[in-house]
Amino acid sequence: MFSILFLAVLAMVAVVAISAAFVQFGRDGYRRTPTILG
Repeated sequence: MFSILFLAVLAMVAVVAISAAFVQFGRDGYRRTPTILG
């Protein structure tokens, strides 16, 4: 159970970190940085 909760927390943190990184980079950084979403 703890491992599943741990993975869930990691996923949430990853999403927040990625979204924050995109906001921090801005449009210029978004254009320069290759994204998985394309």
